[in-house]
Amino acid sequence: MQKLNAPTFRQLQDEAKGGSMQAQYALGGAYYNGNGVARNPEEGAKWLQKAAEQGHIAAQCDLGVMYQKGIGVEQDYQATLKWFRMAAEQGDALAQHNLGSL
Repeated sequence: MQKLNAPTFRQLQDEAKGGSMQAQYALGGAYYNGNGVARNPEEGAKWLQKAAEQGHIAAQCDLGVMYQKGIGVEQDYQATLKWFRMAAEQGDALAQHNLGSL
């Protein structure tokens, strides 16, 4: 993963705030991993959820894992099931595997 510099991070924030689901997913990952910003899983979950609600498959699967493990969000197995199911129904193999493992 390439380290985000300040101008790139600000541009990503602007695009995410403008509604780009790709930027929202990338920003969520940046906050989750502490790439270009202090690590903040709660803020990461917020941005991943915005992308997931727009249909971003990887964001849906990632959010399912976060709810399953209680990372950045309160542990919630109903939410885990919801997000894994949404990604799995779109053909995501990891989400299908995760769903089958519940």
